Amino acid sequence: GSQAAADAVKSEEVQTQFLQTKLMPNLTERLLKLVGEVARTSAAGDGEEYRFPQLAGSHLTPDELGSPCLAFVRTCCHLLALDSRCSDQVAITRRQLLKLLHVREFGPHAEFREMCLGFCLPDVICSYCNDCRDLDLCRDDELARHSWQCRVCGQQHNLAAIERRLVAVLQQRAREYQLQDLQCVKCKQVTSGHLRSSCSLCSGQLRNTLASDAFRKQLVVFNNIATFHGFELLGELAGWMLGQRRDGEAAAPAAGRARRAQLG
Repeated sequence: GSQAAADAVKSEEVQTQFLQTKLMPNLTERLLKLVGEVARTSAAGDGEEYRFPQLAGSHLTPDELGSPCLAFVRTCCHLLALDSRCSDQVAITRRQLLKLLHVREFGPHAEFREMCLGFCLPDVICSYCNDCRDLDLCRDDELARHSWQCRVCGQQHNLAAIERRLVAVLQQRAREYQLQDLQCVKCKQVTSGHLRSSCSLCSGQLRNTLASDAFRKQLVVFNNIATFHGFELLGELAGWMLGQRRDGEAAAPAAGRARRAQLG
């Protein structure tokens, strides 16, 4: 037992030394070369291939996204930093890559952000073969190509039923936000009264347990799902909660109008 533990410690030390002295220097050199080439190429062109794809889970503004090259650097450094054994080397690599792109290391543009949020609809059952699986409406490759076929039998999923479930989920989240508890900023206790403006224990300020920004981000995801997949009724509901004004039925896709007729 003691020999196995010693061998494990020795193996861990060898791996750590390899990561710090062999892998990271070589990887840093390759990344600097690659990022420099991509930066020069993307700066010379302004075509569709240099733009971020608009997916159902897209939620960042163009300023928050930055350039594709910067997004590549942020993502690579974020993934490399998951291994704590080479965190110092990753920090150096990140500093060099950001300097190459003329981005401040501690600026807001250098901070990693999830570019595509996910939303998983659980237990979607095929009406033909009864296959049951979870569908990620934002990140699934097949759904991103608007392919709604069952993975087992190849039959089309019932999109009207899926939209009804999404509408029900959105309404439930809206109710939870409206009926949420108020929490004291100081003592973190949940208030028992609904008409109080301060905490009954310490007179601290009360705030929502679910921030309005977090709920608004959820609404944006539902609105993007509706726009991307043509769910008109879901889009109207999410847009109304966001305070958006829609231009009427003429702007809605034909598939969305057909599903709304089925829902009615």
